Amino acid sequence: MKKLKESLINNVGILFCVFMFSLKGIAQTPHYTIWLANTSSTSNTMDFDVMFSVDAPTNGVKLSGLSVGINYNSSIVNGGALSIAYMGGKTPAINSLVNSVSSATAGHLRILSTPLVIGSAIDIPVGTYRLGTYRVTNSLAWTSASNAQLWLNPTNTGGKTISAVNSWPFGATSGTSASYTVANLGVTLNYTSTSTLSVLLNAASGPTASVLSGSATICSGTSTNLSVAVTGGVSPYTVTVTDGTNNYSATGVSPVSIAVSPTSTSTYTIVSVTGGGTGSGNTGSATVTVTAIPTQPTLACYQTATFNNTTCVWDVTGTQVTNTTTASASVSYTWANNGQTYSSSGTYSGNIVNCVAQVLNLTV
Repeated sequence: MKKLKESLINNVGILFCVFMFSLKGIAQTPHYTIWLANTSSTSNTMDFDVMFSVDAPTNGVKLSGLSVGINYNSSIVNGGALSIAYMGGKTPAINSLVNSVSSATAGHLRILSTPLVIGSAIDIPVGTYRLGTYRVTNSLAWTSASNAQLWLNPTNTGGKTISAVNSWPFGATSGTSASYTVANLGVTLNYTSTSTLSVLLNAASGPTASVLSGSATICSGTSTNLSVAVTGGVSPYTVTVTDGTNNYSATGVSPVSIAVSPTSTSTYTIVSVTGGGTGSGNTGSATVTVTAIPTQPTLACYQTATFNNTTCVWDVTGTQVTNTTTASASVSYTWANNGQTYSSSGTYSGNIVNCVAQVLNLTV
């Protein structure tokens, strides 16, 4: 029994040592991540940072050099010629890397570090490093509102540069450097052909001024149109207005018409105007006054009403066409309009005839 226990203990010890050695071997396998960051652009330039990180081993590596191939959407070129230049910004720890650049291959940018020999290679710890800021310049303006769709090249086929890192173990003084790529699981690329980095180029500018108008008085239950006159930008425009609680939008050419149907008096202002970009200079307001529908026959707003089986329409002021009959009598007068007999001078209202109000002006 004692010998069995000692054997088990020895075996466990051996397995533990093998396990720790395996972990140490895994941990010592170098791994790198390469990506692009901090993009910006003008009408004919595009800037970006090339970044990389040493992810393993924990004590770092002796860096020999990097190669970075960057693919882009060729439709951005717009008939121009591209050039690429290093703008600075390299992490001081890797300043001894000398980079060369090229844009000779259509749809591809090449950044290469001249390999350092082991005597001048750089011991660097685990961490993040900037290979520098690079500027791509087009001899013409970029294609309007185009997307560069940048991604890192994983192979060296087709005349394109592979994205890879060369290094020795940290502190090495002899031996041959190893190349780490996507293929041998030594490099991860954060932007690929199926997951590109979007860089919007030569975006059209938005509207420079938009003015809201359209104050009106309406009956409850009806609608009216607001109007937004837009200057600049690219048509069609999308305009959004608010009454302070709800938003209302419409798309069209200037002036853009927006239908509203408030249930109570409301004032509208512009929330946003877009068209080739987000607009600025939004001004103006519109107040829509809502008048309640009155009781017949007194009408104070645009409304269809029925009197004596006759349908009539009044305008917003409540105005109706009037026909006046002038008559005189010695004792009394019977008005054919309503069959009423009047014995005193005065002005009398009768029945509406063909939507025309009838008035009798009588002198007795």
